[in-house]
Amino acid sequence: MKPMMAVCGLVAAIVVSLAQGLGTRIEGAQPSHLLVCRGGGDLHFNYTPFSNLSPDPQIWITFDRATGGVGAQWENLDVLQPGQCAWLDRAVVQGEPNQIALLGVQRFAIQWQRGQVTGLSSELTHISLLQDPDHYQSFQVTNNGKGFLTVIKVGQSR
Repeated sequence: MKPMMAVCGLVAAIVVSLAQGLGTRIEGAQPSHLLVCRGGGDLHFNYTPFSNLSPDPQIWITFDRATGGVGAQWENLDVLQPGQCAWLDRAVVQGEPNQIALLGVQRFAIQWQRGQVTGLSSELTHISLLQDPDHYQSFQVTNNGKGFLTVIKVGQSR
């Protein structure tokens, strides 16, 4: 009986250890926040296609920081100039990333003419529309601590 009790005790210790580890990971998860971006301007798009080094295709959007927040109901959209993004309640400050990463993106193309980007096409219409300075797009993002904001969910647009 003693060997069986030892095995049960070991299994119980592993289960408790795993449960504590999972709890720690969930508690340590980064909160997400809504970021609103205005299209056009100096928004800079990079695309990393699938490769052995990058198993998930990715779109990287680099933006300029606005001078203030857009407001909970987007009532202050005038703080956003073309190519800028801001939080609802405040500007994206120095030290916070000004790059967004959309992971796992498929069917994306960049058109070039004489070394200049002349267009983007994507099944992700919000990406194509961000070329238009009259378009506003929100992204639910989290700061992953690696120098960029990871998109959790694509939000509403105007």
